Amino acid sequence: MDNYDSITFDSIYAMGAHVRDSRAHDDDRKHGTSSTNGKSSSSFYGNMSLNDSTDIALNGGAWADGLPTLPRVHIPNTNIHGNVISQPQISSDIVGFAPNVGAYVCGAPDSMLYMLPEPVSDKHIKVAVNIRYSSIVDANQIANRGAAIIAVLDQLTLDGYAVELWAVYSARDLGVGVIISTCVKTSDAPLSPEAIAYALCSPSYSRRLCFRISESIEGPNNAAIISGSNYGYAGELDDSLYHVIFDQVCVDNCKSFNTITGAVECVQNEVKNQLNLQAV
Repeated sequence: MDNYDSITFDSIYAMGAHVRDSRAHDDDRKHGTSSTNGKSSSSFYGNMSLNDSTDIALNGGAWADGLPTLPRVHIPNTNIHGNVISQPQISSDIVGFAPNVGAYVCGAPDSMLYMLPEPVSDKHIKVAVNIRYSSIVDANQIANRGAAIIAVLDQLTLDGYAVELWAVYSARDLGVGVIISTCVKTSDAPLSPEAIAYALCSPSYSRRLCFRISESIEGPNNAAIISGSNYGYAGELDDSLYHVIFDQVCVDNCKSFNTITGAVECVQNEVKNQLNLQAV
């Protein structure tokens, strides 16, 4: 996109490695230091420092401490878009590799995943979540929105879709912008690894890791200048790249995410409206 400097990571680990390497140049930042020196409360940043956030990213997004804080979601097995597939039974006594976050937020905290590839559906959808939030948006609203997105995307897999998921930080100001895109789920991977919850439900992912990248991003547009004082306004996402875009959360719509019920309704409507316009 014109006047945007961009950087793309194929995993949360790759993003964490980039931040780790950038930390050697913390003293050279010219475009803000809020990722490390911000004075805002935990309702803004979450309860993790940049060091904590980087460690989680380098561990592939394993966010075990955050799971108990996630809101619980229950979505009846209704058709969002496509043909409903029967709801599978959740086994709570299976020893697996990672917590099943989709099951966790639905009320089965002991459910674990077998980390086997999912069958790749011929109905592939690429989903982007804009994780640049207005400063008025707090940790509770971010968690509600993230949990609702996880639950709705889980329902789409039951509708027969192979979901590819990207967390995208897009900000703009002064005629320039920055886009930080990270793939948090490929279309043939399980929907529920902890990394998805970390990217979508933790404010630290956006306001620690993405802030730090934007503080020193290099590109022809000098887009890092947007992080000098307010880290920019929510930027655009290229709708030609994605089937579904969950756009910014800002002062105009943040109250929709005050409760998990409101968040689910908002997210379901966004998905339905966008998919109904496309032949997927």
